[in-house]
Amino acid sequence: MEKYEAYLQGNFDDLLRDLDNELKNLTTKSDYHSGGFRCTVRVYDKYSLWNRGLISLTILLIEGESELFVSLIPSGGAIDGVNRAHNKLVNRAIKIIEAYSPEV
Repeated sequence: MEKYEAYLQGNFDDLLRDLDNELKNLTTKSDYHSGGFRCTVRVYDKYSLWNRGLISLTILLIEGESELFVSLIPSGGAIDGVNRAHNKLVNRAIKIIEAYSPEV
């Protein structure tokens, strides 16, 4: 699966909390803020029984002056079944994002 990106309106902390609660397996994170700008990177890992490998989903969430930007980038896993495993993880994140706020 390729990356997924969206522009949203809403609360940075609420969206981040919803993603963390749904995706669980947070491996590492990095947070930055300066003035009215905030950015976080989250990496979630999941072991896939289908392809017997670890898959990862990296999420970049940025808050600017009046909007949020989110990018989802899946990676990892073995060749067989990697798309199926990634799709499940990515689709869970997309469901949260699309339920959260319509695109601007």
